[in-house]
Amino acid sequence: MRTPLTSPPPTFKWVYITFGAAICFAIIFEIAVRSSPTHPAFEIVCVLGAMLSFAFTIGQTTNVVTYRYLRKPLEFDEHNLYIMRKDGETAIPFTDILEIRYAFYNKNSFRFNANYRIRYRLDDRGQEILITVFRDNRPTFDQFTKLLQTVNPLLKITNWSITGEDLLWRFRNRK
Repeated sequence: MRTPLTSPPPTFKWVYITFGAAICFAIIFEIAVRSSPTHPAFEIVCVLGAMLSFAFTIGQTTNVVTYRYLRKPLEFDEHNLYIMRKDGETAIPFTDILEIRYAFYNKNSFRFNANYRIRYRLDDRGQEILITVFRDNRPTFDQFTKLLQTVNPLLKITNWSITGEDLLWRFRNRK
């Protein structure tokens, strides 16, 4: 039986909330400017609130689009890791997975997410895929790594970001 390794994609809930907050700040600013003279600090707070809310709206929208439409779903069973793509799925045997490494770039660290790179061998070439592990999917990822370590004892799991060997691997496997 296959287990999904990637969590369900995020929803547009926070996009709507931050966009609503931006609209509220803009309306309050417009009402305050048209009515009696207001304190300049109040106007600055309203403008900054609207700008920050719009910035968060853009960030949330890119987050939802990235994780809902652009990422590749991953599943695993007792022997293989499956990568779903538009042109079909790729089965990677656990023995061909070389390393799981904490990714250097983690843009979502404030949400307790972690990005990992999974290196694997496919057609005698090194490949890697980036996976984002959300905090609610962490137990499944831990189950995956434990199963992977029992099947593949040569697997290397690192929780730091980048090493000299890592840089050499990147330059050797460039397309």
